[in-house]
Amino acid sequence: MKTDLGQLMEELTGTARSDDGLVTADLDAEGRLQKLSLDPELLRRGRNGPVLDTTTLADRITAVVNAAYDDLVQKLSARNPEQLAAFTNELQAATSAVERSLDDLGANLQRSMRELGSNPPPMPDLRERPQ
Repeated sequence: MKTDLGQLMEELTGTARSDDGLVTADLDAEGRLQKLSLDPELLRRGRNGPVLDTTTLADRITAVVNAAYDDLVQKLSARNPEQLAAFTNELQAATSAVERSLDDLGANLQRSMRELGSNPPPMPDLRERPQ
């Protein structure tokens, strides 16, 4: 069962908006905040009441981000196990392909440096992530 990885990643996002529509949050499939939108109306007096103090604004943002997370969890739990397994397999295959490409690139670079008469240092493991 082949899945469209991009489409699935897009579907597996969490989104929420405050009741007044002035705060919006979008989370990616890993639960990371990708976008936070604050309407300038939040910082002005006007049609929606007085300016919010920082505590109230922070509480509203927190509630919207938590609601976006709940939306993401609901979407994940609505997926059937076969779809999630296919998604996981496709993601693992893509990761393996990138790792193979990095290994090939390192080997080719070392070979080219040797051919040019240079004694290259050992290549670092390009798959390791800096901490």
